[in-house]
Amino acid sequence: EADIVEVKPGASAEVEVDAMREQRFTGNVTEIGLSPIQDVSGGGGGNNQSQEGKEFKVVVRIEKPPPDLRPGFTATAKITTALREDALVVPFSAQIAREIELDAKGEYVRPPEPKSGDPEPVLTAAERAKRSEKKGVFLRRNDRAYFQVCEFGVIGEKMDIEVKAGLQEGDEVISGSYQVLRTLKEWDRVELDPK
Repeated sequence: EADIVEVKPGASAEVEVDAMREQRFTGNVTEIGLSPIQDVSGGGGGNNQSQEGKEFKVVVRIEKPPPDLRPGFTATAKITTALREDALVVPFSAQIAREIELDAKGEYVRPPEPKSGDPEPVLTAAERAKRSEKKGVFLRRNDRAYFQVCEFGVIGEKMDIEVKAGLQEGDEVISGSYQVLRTLKEWDRVELDPK
């Protein structure tokens, strides 16, 4: 479901047929289903509104199929949706969305460094209205966390994500579980894990 929007007619594919594992076939996408494949197993009964990801039918036409390839064989296809060379990437687990304050130019307004012992400020309705949700990463600078707005691109095979804007090569990006990144705040002290 998350990937189907990236699949386009004509995209190249590498196909592995279970009955012919020693061979790989090349092909192209010829058809993409508009609706998810319906579960006809009847599991759950009634109007089952499952929260599981949906699957979509994609037809791949194999170039130069061998004569022993049969209709109905089970196959797996790797479809190339985008190709980037020398891309700047970060781990997928580093990206996070935050509600942040933007100035008149749409630039991030970094909050002032909190003083020791000060309570966390409570935002008024007017202050909340100035905020907008943006995706980005936390950077580590001088052992502190700094949120950096980023523009992301394609997700790679190794669960990394392309950074189109917002970072430079060599920036130290904080990566971790969603639960940890969700609670991280601007100016928080962070230590480098030697692992």
